[in-house]
Amino acid sequence: MTWSGSEPTCTPISCPPPNMPANGSYVPVNTTYHYGDMIVFSCQIGFYLNHMNPLYCLSTGMWSRSLPFCRIVDCGNPIDPINGAVLHIDGTTFGQTAHYICNEGYTLNGTDTRTCNASGEWTLETPSCEVIRKLFIDYVYKYKGNV
Repeated sequence: MTWSGSEPTCTPISCPPPNMPANGSYVPVNTTYHYGDMIVFSCQIGFYLNHMNPLYCLSTGMWSRSLPFCRIVDCGNPIDPINGAVLHIDGTTFGQTAHYICNEGYTLNGTDTRTCNASGEWTLETPSCEVIRKLFIDYVYKYKGNV
């Protein structure tokens, strides 16, 4: 008895190589991925993944979930000091700065600029606004003695 046709072959199931996410990367970077292969995504500093790692190549030739992307860290709105305000010159996301001012008759105690850091917090402490007259009286008592 003879068999007709060509001998059957088995080919490994493969998943397409994912696109590199903006502001991120994944490992390992291969030209082909096969059933059971795993990739792990990461983001640059100041960004975070929109969903969990890792991803697996499934028997369907698809990845185990949609490909993640990197979102920029957002610090939210900084708090206005009493008798002052914060000006959002650049915005509230990673690397952006906020500038502080005080109302008329008040002076800024602390930094006038804070930056949104990679962990989603504003750098340094929120400054305060102090009455100018009080500062003058404190100066008089400190350096001139009781008048």
